[in-house]
Formats: sequence, structure tokens, C-alpha cells
Amino acid sequence: FAPSRLAAGALYLARRHECPEEDCWSPLLIQTSGYSHAEAKRAGELVAETVQEPLPLVGTKRLTALTRKYASPRYREVSAMSCLRG
Repeated sequence: FAPSRLAAGALYLARRHECPEEDCWSPLLIQTSGYSHAEAKRAGELVAETVQEPLPLVGTKRLTALTRKYASPRYREVSAMSCLRG
């Protein structure tokens, strides 16, 4: 995928996390990114699916530490986002 598509997907997930009840993909984002709401949403789904996949040859201790680290308020509890949990 194009880097811009992955970036749009990541931005979609972040904005969706911040404003779950609102339309998080504004006309300005459509214009500046070049991606429609549906395209950004699908890219976000692909990003979420990708980060849920297990990493080969990585110890579970390391993954547990990363999950704990990014569950802290300092990192806005990103590892606890429901859209990223399997």
C-alpha cells in the first residue's frame, strides 16, 4: 500500500478513538488526503488488522512489556484501544 494510505488509516483510527460519536473524516481531510471516508475507514481497518497479527520470533515478555507501556496514560492508552484488540 502507498505510505499515504497507511498514514490515512492510522489517522482515521486515531481520530475515531478521540471522537467515536462524530464523523471523524472531515471534508478538509478528504480534500487534503485524497481519500474518501470509506477509503480511510478501510485503510484504518487494515492497519488495525496488521497490528493485531502476532510478530514472528518475538518473545512474549517483550510484547507484554510493550502492551503495558502503551496502556499508560502517557501514551494515551493506545494498546488498550478496542479496535486494536483481537
